[in-house]
Amino acid sequence: MVVSPHPHFRWTRPADAKLDDIHHIQIASDETFSTLACEDRLAVVSRFVPVKALPPGRYWWRIRRADGEWSAGSDFEVRMPEHRLIIRAGSDSAEVARVLEEAALNGPSVVDFDPGEYRLTAGKGGSVATLKRARDLIVDGHGARLILDGTFLTVLDSERVTLRDLHVTGARPGHKLVRIVKVDAEAGELRVRAEPGYDADVPRFFGSQGFLNRVDPQSPGRHLGGFVSTATATARAIPDDPGVFGIGPVDANTLRRHEPDGLATLTRYGEPFVVARQVRELTFSGLTLVDLPGAFCGGNENNAKSYLGCRVVPRTPNGYQGGHSAVGDGRVGEWIEGCEFQMLADDGPNVRTMRMKIERVEGADTLVLEHSWTNTDLRPDDAVALVHPTTFATATSRVVSVSASRKPMSVQIAADVTEIARSIGLTDWRGAFFYRVDPCCEDFVYRHNRNVGGRGHGVKYNGRRGWIADNHFEEITGNAIEVGYNWQDAYEGFGASDVLIS
Repeated sequence: MVVSPHPHFRWTRPADAKLDDIHHIQIASDETFSTLACEDRLAVVSRFVPVKALPPGRYWWRIRRADGEWSAGSDFEVRMPEHRLIIRAGSDSAEVARVLEEAALNGPSVVDFDPGEYRLTAGKGGSVATLKRARDLIVDGHGARLILDGTFLTVLDSERVTLRDLHVTGARPGHKLVRIVKVDAEAGELRVRAEPGYDADVPRFFGSQGFLNRVDPQSPGRHLGGFVSTATATARAIPDDPGVFGIGPVDANTLRRHEPDGLATLTRYGEPFVVARQVRELTFSGLTLVDLPGAFCGGNENNAKSYLGCRVVPRTPNGYQGGHSAVGDGRVGEWIEGCEFQMLADDGPNVRTMRMKIERVEGADTLVLEHSWTNTDLRPDDAVALVHPTTFATATSRVVSVSASRKPMSVQIAADVTEIARSIGLTDWRGAFFYRVDPCCEDFVYRHNRNVGGRGHGVKYNGRRGWIADNHFEEITGNAIEVGYNWQDAYEGFGASDVLIS
C-alpha cells in the first residue's frame, strides 16, 4: 500500500547492463495488463516516477529489459489517507502552521487548502511550519495562491511527502531591475537608478547577500557579465541626485563590461521555498514559483526528490528574472520532468555530491571531518574520495565504520592514511577534501524540461548514472548541460560516471 500519488519504483540493475539498455515499464489496473495506467521506456536508470498522478486504486507493475521477458507482475494499492485536515480560506500563518504540524504528527495525512489567497510569513524558526518525522503526508493546494515572506516549510527526517498544486509568489522579490546612469571609472563606481515599477530603495536591497549583473534587453534572462558581488561592494545614495545610487568599489575590468543606459539586475539571495534535511521521496507536483529569492528546495541529505510539472517564472511575461531552481544531493538523485524554468538568476537544477573537509587523522585508518552542514550521510562500504586541496590529486577507499556523532564525525576507512597521503602528495591533512562518490545522486533523471533564460548553466550534474534527455534550452548564458563540473578553485562536485545525454 502506498499513499504517494507519484509512487517511486525501483528494481535491481543487471550486472551486465549497458549504459543505453532500455527498460520498459508498465503499470496497469488489471492483472493481465490489458488496461494500462502508465507505461514508459527508460535508459541508464533503474527507477521510475510517474509524472501523472495515479488515482487511488489497485495496480500491477512489471518491467522488461530490451526485448526480453516481462518480470512477474507485482501488485500494489494507492490510497488517500483517511486522516484529512483542511486549511480554511483566510487562515493566517499560525493557523496554517498548526494544521500542517498536526498532519505531520498524525500521518498518513492529507492537508487540503481551500482555494484562495494566503499571506504567509515565516516565524522565529525560519519557516511558516516545521515538520519532523512526517510519514506519508500530502499537502494539496487545489490552486491556492501563497504570498510568501520567508521559507514555507522545513521538513526534517521524513519520508514520502508530497506538495502539489500551489502558486507561490515572493512577498519580497528576489530581484530588482536597475538602469546604469553613469560608469564612473575614476571613483570605481556604477551609478544606477531603479527602473519604474521596482522598489527605489537600492541600498536596502543590495545590502543582503547577492549581486549585480548586466542583462540583455533584447533577450530577457540572458546575462552579459559585469558581475558585482555584495561581498565586495556596497550601495550608497548620491546626495545631489535623488533616486540615484552608487555601487562600488568595482574593479576596472568589470566597469568596462557596463555602459550608460544599460540594464542590470540586482539579485538578493534569500530563503528557499522549502528546506529539507534527511528526507526520502519528497515530491513537488504542479507547483508554480514566482520571483522567490531562494532555491526551490534547499538543505542536504535528501534522497529521491521529484519535481514534476513545476514552473519557476517571472512576475510578468517580459520580466527579467523568475527566481532560482532546484539544488540537490543525496544517495538517490532527483527526478525532474515536465518542468519549466524561466529567467533563472543562477544555474538551473544543480545536483552534486557535497564536499566535506578533513580536520585531523586519528590512528592509522581514521579521519575526523570538520563539523559542517555539508557533512553527508556515510555508511559502511560507501566509496569515498580523498582529494588534495590545491593539486586535486585523488585517492579512493571505502568506509569501514562511521561515528554516530557529526560534531565532529569520525570515519574509519579501508586504507592506511599514511599511504594515501604519500600517494597524493599531502603533508597536512587539515583542509583536505573528502567526498562520498558511490552511491551519489545515482539514477538522476532530467527530461522533457524547458529552460529559457538564465545567468548560469542550464543543468549541472555530478553523480552516478544520469539520464538527461529531450530538453529545450534557450538563451542560457553558460552551458546548456554541464556534467562532472568544477567550481572556482576547488571541486564543488566530484565527477560523474555513466551519464547519457540525448
